[in-house]
Amino acid sequence: MRVATYNIHSCRGRDGRADPYRIAAVLDELDADVVGLKEVESCRRRVPDLDGFGFFQSLVGWHFVPGIAIREGPGRYGNALLSRLPVARATVHALPAGGLEPRCLIEAEIGGVQVLVTHLSLAPRMRAAQVNRIAACLRGPRAVAVGDFNEWNPLSRCFRPLAGLAAPRTGATWPARRPVLRLDRLFGVSSAAVHDSPLARAASDHLPVVGVVPDHDPASR
Repeated sequence: MRVATYNIHSCRGRDGRADPYRIAAVLDELDADVVGLKEVESCRRRVPDLDGFGFFQSLVGWHFVPGIAIREGPGRYGNALLSRLPVARATVHALPAGGLEPRCLIEAEIGGVQVLVTHLSLAPRMRAAQVNRIAACLRGPRAVAVGDFNEWNPLSRCFRPLAGLAAPRTGATWPARRPVLRLDRLFGVSSAAVHDSPLARAASDHLPVVGVVPDHDPASR
């Protein structure tokens, strides 16, 4: 199973345009079975004409799970999970926020693997509490956690609760044009790499990361 994480920055690229079709083209490049999207936005004041949740739900060939963290009237904002494999179950958990921007966790079962998708706080204390909540949701060794963890330090104590999940070191992902910070990560994979293409550098302010879940039956792809 190939999994990926991608912070799509409300579909806004380096040129300032919100273009979901450009994001969809990057998804084609990734060739992943499961993708966790961050900063999915619909009908908010920042990009009022964008219905990101509706767009990604309508993509042919993908199962879609929304993870809405913020509601503002008709506006929605948060994460989403896309899967080319059937989703056996899915739950959205609220994460500790401490009065800061609400965050959520998508938990799903796909092909016998527990998949967790999230986007953590900018505040270190909240990140630590949120990682503890994610670790509490782990149900066994066949689990993968993907997301924008907003933590650049690979030696941060923040990740200790996820020590049981393999986390191959990958390169920086932000800002996409000339990445210097490793904010986007995959846990529970045997290999991983930043997807750095001209299109990915143009489509969002983050580069995606793609990896492989170990010991998965390739016939299920």
